[in-house]
Amino acid sequence: MDVSYVIAIWFLLLQCRLSLGECHCRIKSQCDLHQTMCESGCEAGFTGSRCQYENILRGHTLDPYNRKLVDGNIMTCSSYHRMIYARDIKSADRVNTLRIRYAAGTLCGCKQWKLCKTQCPDGCRRGYMGQLCKYKYPLFAKVQLKKGNKQLTGTEDKSEPGLLLFTFEPNNVTDITLPLYGKVCEVELSYECSVGYYEDGQDCTQCGAGCNGGCDGPNGHCTCKTGWTGTRCKRCSVGYYEDGQDCTQCGAGCYGGCDGTNGHCRCKTGWTGNRCNNCEGGYYMDRGDCVECGAGCDWGTCNANTGTCICRPGWREPGCAILCPPGTYGEHCGLNCSAGCVNQTCDRVDGSCDVCLPGWNMAKCDNNVLMQTSGSCLPPFVIWSSITTIVTVGAAVLRPAILV
Repeated sequence: MDVSYVIAIWFLLLQCRLSLGECHCRIKSQCDLHQTMCESGCEAGFTGSRCQYENILRGHTLDPYNRKLVDGNIMTCSSYHRMIYARDIKSADRVNTLRIRYAAGTLCGCKQWKLCKTQCPDGCRRGYMGQLCKYKYPLFAKVQLKKGNKQLTGTEDKSEPGLLLFTFEPNNVTDITLPLYGKVCEVELSYECSVGYYEDGQDCTQCGAGCNGGCDGPNGHCTCKTGWTGTRCKRCSVGYYEDGQDCTQCGAGCYGGCDGTNGHCRCKTGWTGNRCNNCEGGYYMDRGDCVECGAGCDWGTCNANTGTCICRPGWREPGCAILCPPGTYGEHCGLNCSAGCVNQTCDRVDGSCDVCLPGWNMAKCDNNVLMQTSGSCLPPFVIWSSITTIVTVGAAVLRPAILV
């Protein structure tokens, strides 16, 4: 046999023992966590969907013909036309569940006999159920459960083929009488907790709020939902906090986890709030993180969801995070530096130049003096005055030409 297969089976059995309590399927491989029932039946003396409860009838007074009905083997079935009874069940201090397992017959109970070998599209005749309508209810005159001289009443459930289920309020049962006709395999009496509860001493306690798909009846162990921990999934995992009836993940902006009782924490840069779930002013949410608004955003703020903002002069989209490229300035970098600026570069905000080319003046070097005087009829001394007072390159002063 493959060693890995043996290890896998051993692991499943170990999981059953540790996580779901004692598992008593006749075939141990059916203790797999993903199995919802023991299809092979239970070990002698056990009952329940996963054979996790003790069958109190085992070891009590049954007539010799009926003792095989508590041997834990669903294959040892017999047809009875007599009373099945158990008396003096003194150890059954508290029971609430009676199961009667019966076998499928050989006859087909389809409404249309011709279709018995394949399917029953029109359903089963009265008293039959199952895929091919081969399960016939055992006929009961009346199931009697007594506590001393007191008659107990229960609820009957026939919905599952091969099983008659009686449930009643937890009570002491001293006598059981089953007047039946049919092929019966097992009779099981037990104290069981309802779905969603587990046995905790003498009481049934609700499964942990973090259990995923219920819990094991005898001990409450279960598989936890995300964010929960513990054998019974009643505590929040690290990185989560109690939020009503649920465990909620700590805020994305928490620095080093959060308080498990309320989610409060110390925030990382850019985050705010008691639970650090929001971006503070000057930051916006970008793919789950708080990112600083663009350096060019007016007033240093931006839309908390998109990061968009109004750009200050000298900056442009996206996010007002990009300076105007050389040669441009102003709002959205929509203006060009003056041709009179050296290298045609200027201040990105107001367009002012550090140095003007010869023949240009004003703060933005946008006043071309030579262009203004060329071809004019101004007196020579005016031309001289304009040139000598404006144009300077290094330490050399331009001199006027000889005027005629």
